[in-house]
Amino acid sequence: MVTRIALRKTSIVSSDRAIQGGELARLKKVNERMTSLVKTLEDLKISLQKENQVLKEGYAEKSKVVEKLVKSHEDHEKVIENLRKLVEEDEKQVSELRKQIKVKDEVLAKAAEEVEKVELVCSEMVAKSEAIFQAYKKALAAFGGEPLPLPPAAKGPEGVLRL
Repeated sequence: MVTRIALRKTSIVSSDRAIQGGELARLKKVNERMTSLVKTLEDLKISLQKENQVLKEGYAEKSKVVEKLVKSHEDHEKVIENLRKLVEEDEKQVSELRKQIKVKDEVLAKAAEEVEKVELVCSEMVAKSEAIFQAYKKALAAFGGEPLPLPPAAKGPEGVLRL
């Protein structure tokens, strides 16, 4: 019985060793896979760090470009606003000039009416003066005299001034 127990113990121990040996081999394979995985992950980490750095540099460049574009946009908006103010001022000036033109057109129209009235009065005066001259000429003829000749006929105010 002792032999049996010893044999059984030996069998269990050798069986344990076999199991441990198989387990050790499996653990070595798992360890190798894990080591390989760690290496892959470290390579991936380095690759991602490089890619991250490239992206950061690209972002920095694009940020500078965006900053320049924003400044340019702000400058353009200032120019546009200044141009709007100039257009508004010009519109006010044009409006004021149109008012002045309208007033001057009205004054010119009134002046033209007055000129027509003056021409009418002058032509009436010239006609009356001709009638007076003819009467004067007849009166002098009755006494045997001759009147001084009238200056040549003219129209408008010149006709009145020649008298």
